[in-house]
Amino acid sequence: MLVVVVASFATLWLPYRAYVVYNSFARRRYMNRWFLLSCRLAVYANSAINPLLYNAMSAKFRHAFTTLLCHRHDGNTFCVTCSAF
Repeated sequence: MLVVVVASFATLWLPYRAYVVYNSFARRRYMNRWFLLSCRLAVYANSAINPLLYNAMSAKFRHAFTTLLCHRHDGNTFCVTCSAF
């Protein structure tokens, strides 16, 4: 699981970090708006994909997440996801 999370992190952050490093040293800055937009979308996608990866690969995460959403109230189990008692 850790390998998949780290690989997705590195893959999705690499274009933006390469853009920043290049612009730090280049005499003429690279200012393509579409490239910067796609880099930022990849960074946002990294944040969006992490819970999905953890859910798909970790039973411990699924159990903790279910425990977080479903809590006990007056002796009954109330589940936020299905609104059932």
